[in-house]
Amino acid sequence: MTETTGSVTYTDDDDGLEELSRTVGRPDPHYEVRITDRDGTPVEPGPEGEIRVRGSHIMIGYWRRPEATAEAIDAEGWLHTGDVALLRPDGRYTIRGRLGAMYKSGGENVHPREVESVLEEHPDVALAAVLGIPDAVYGEVGRAYVIRVPGRNPTEDALRSHCRERLVNFKVPKRIVVRDVLPMLPIGKVDRVILREEALAEARDGSPTPASKT
Repeated sequence: MTETTGSVTYTDDDDGLEELSRTVGRPDPHYEVRITDRDGTPVEPGPEGEIRVRGSHIMIGYWRRPEATAEAIDAEGWLHTGDVALLRPDGRYTIRGRLGAMYKSGGENVHPREVESVLEEHPDVALAAVLGIPDAVYGEVGRAYVIRVPGRNPTEDALRSHCRERLVNFKVPKRIVVRDVLPMLPIGKVDRVILREEALAEARDGSPTPASKT
């Protein structure tokens, strides 16, 4: 994070494929790192929570934005990263998503990154982006956009079945839109603002926008 002026966790030199693909490693010994619940109470290995970081290397604050600084760094000096993760028994951290990206479907929390990871395990999917959009019954439901692997043609039904085998029902996206490309930001991340606008327009109109058709 920019606010930590560098990486907070690192994988070990001898980590295997499982640790490299499913964790972000262990904390840098120069930082204090912990996972907390919404009240700031540290949680034991296992449950999800927010990663909070403290140390001499974190930012002093946002330039001329004292309110934002106070929101990001609490009175004890802990930087609230907004990253949701769990601490494994081996001391490694697994990222689940972002607090701001989380949505509630039928009263249950869904972290888009978890669903994206499942979709990206499918051999026909190169990249996935999941959003929560309003729903009259469940409050919010998942809408997934995926980039197909060149030469492959995954169907929405096949991808949904893939998700059902690996996720509880409320995490399975209600719609899965297959594309050749997704809108991207200059830094290489998916432009979720554009995707959300398209998803909301489709939800209002009841039909896919031209850019969303497979």
